[in-house]
Amino acid sequence: MSRQETKEKIKSITMEILEALDTFMGALLFSAGSAHQFHKQLYKRRPDIDRDTFYHHLYSMNQRKLINYDHTSDSVKFTNKGLMKIAEKVCSRYDTDEIFRFVSFDIPEKLKSFRDQFRSALKRLGFRHVQKSLWVINRDVSQMVEIAALECQVEKYFTYIVATSSDIDGILVKMFKQ
Repeated sequence: MSRQETKEKIKSITMEILEALDTFMGALLFSAGSAHQFHKQLYKRRPDIDRDTFYHHLYSMNQRKLINYDHTSDSVKFTNKGLMKIAEKVCSRYDTDEIFRFVSFDIPEKLKSFRDQFRSALKRLGFRHVQKSLWVINRDVSQMVEIAALECQVEKYFTYIVATSSDIDGILVKMFKQ
């Protein structure tokens, strides 16, 4: 197996584990759960991922700070970085509606790298660029935006606005039809 194929397989298994964790924890994204229970949940979806492989990937995900894994209590909890990985995949499944959500931010120049990370996270979540620091989406992803802001350490510098109408509705509708 080539190096690229190996990387792709690891990435695939990591996402499978993250999705299984998300499915198992459901709405309780911030709670911890048992790694053993997570493996049982994953095994139903992917019987080819045995216990040793699962725990190897769990350890790797812990090292990459996607999860916090405490082997003494066998508990697993998502980190903000792990939640962002899931958010990228899950947000596309959220239903669109007629309500627009705006994110506006004013992040100081001294935090430029964090600002760039936050902007990138907004793009991955599906936001569209309206103006310099104004972004819009037509799905309720408020929880994911908060996670992104925490992960990028810019939670003090952004505003999340929900609007049922605005003077640029026509432009916004066209943006999301493309």
